[in-house]
Amino acid sequence: MRTISFVLTLTVLLISSCCFAQSDTLGRYSPGFKFKDGIYLVFDDFKSNCTAIPLKDLRDREGNEVSQIDEDQELYYLENDTLRPIDTDVIFGFSDQGKVSLGYEGNFNRLVVIGTLCHVVQREIVVDYIRGGLYEFNSMPVRREVQKEFILDMRTGEMSAFNPSNLDYHIADDSIIASGYTKQSQKKRRALLYSTLHSYNRAHPMYFPISRCKR
Repeated sequence: MRTISFVLTLTVLLISSCCFAQSDTLGRYSPGFKFKDGIYLVFDDFKSNCTAIPLKDLRDREGNEVSQIDEDQELYYLENDTLRPIDTDVIFGFSDQGKVSLGYEGNFNRLVVIGTLCHVVQREIVVDYIRGGLYEFNSMPVRREVQKEFILDMRTGEMSAFNPSNLDYHIADDSIIASGYTKQSQKKRRALLYSTLHSYNRAHPMYFPISRCKR
């Protein structure tokens, strides 16, 4: 589902997206942490744990409340008794039942690891055409799944491919972890990608606001 829509309304929502005050209570992230359900328009909505469009305001095309968010479903939000369409191409992501999915390159992907450095896995189907038969123009489609992995840096909102050189960059502020990782061979660094990511997140925990949002 892709809806072309509401530039003016989106601008208003972007301006009014929930920000948290310095006095808000912060909770250290752990696997049991529950994010507020709804739509994140921008990265700061996720970082502040405040959805720009809460789940209670989401509707289907008939105006009925939705109990969960499905990226393949046409979604609307209720504003002044009027249904406004949501363009899933422009939203940062969503939280459904406390689980966060990130919109990237036209797909929504569950965050596998959440921390100061988040691990994002994107799976997409690629169709290859294999030539066969007596004529070159005869081809048979073959579907295969391709997996891409990314790092989301929660300090900056920067997204980059999950590989040794990018991990070097993101962990450079921790001299102990960085020196232990960068001195390894390229093959060893690739094998240590996941364990190093977890080590860094343990040493640099992520905190999210847990107080009430403005919306």
